Amino acid sequence: MKQHHDSYAKSWTSKFSDGWYLSLRLHERGMWDQLYCWAKFAGDMPQISFKSWAHLGAVTACDARTARKILTKFQKDGKVVLQENQEPGNFLSIFIVNYEKHQSVRNAQSEQGGRKSLDKCAYNRTEQNRTEDTLSSKDESAKNLVSLFHQFCPSLPKVAKITTARLRHISARLAEYPDSVWWENYFQKIEASDFLAGRTRPRAGSGQAFRASFDWIMNPANLLKILEGNYDNRNGNRSDFSGTDYGETSGRISV
Repeated sequence: MKQHHDSYAKSWTSKFSDGWYLSLRLHERGMWDQLYCWAKFAGDMPQISFKSWAHLGAVTACDARTARKILTKFQKDGKVVLQENQEPGNFLSIFIVNYEKHQSVRNAQSEQGGRKSLDKCAYNRTEQNRTEDTLSSKDESAKNLVSLFHQFCPSLPKVAKITTARLRHISARLAEYPDSVWWENYFQKIEASDFLAGRTRPRAGSGQAFRASFDWIMNPANLLKILEGNYDNRNGNRSDFSGTDYGETSGRISV
């Protein structure tokens, strides 16, 4: 999986003519600039996750109370979208509005002699009309993850397309586990499970065996159960999974 740890986080000099940026206090500017660096470090994605407010404060050199106060202001100003979750290790998700405008999309005015800005290409969470099956260059990590899934989990249903919702949740998981080797081991563990791979007796009344989907294994609650060995083959028995917990089966992906 392609990593972006050594890439540059762009900081356009035009921000010094941005009234909103100039209105920020020094520590608020520092937080804003750091968010872009962390997003770049996490795979050049607009969404980054932290274990807690204290975790965010620790990596940005401030206390949890100050971190919450600054991010709440950013959200009120329409610069970020915050989501607090209940899953361990992924308590706080921060979505940077218009991330592409400043990072993945080149500055059209400076590079093309005053051409109209590419603002319409910016990724804005409030815009729900993005073409779901069209991936830009910033989605390379998501495509690589799906490729690994297809390679190491041949028994599971294929991913037909990476929708906007899937991209968002893939980004959240990659922020937690950025190492490609980690994902290879995770997918191999899933393929080795007769239960998850659909190689067990059919579920009572259903006529068919359970088989995990990509969305199911990316659900953080199910991911934790897989890591804890809940679906490992039992005592070498390749068929007895009676009473197995089917996990979060609603089809809804949790961040």
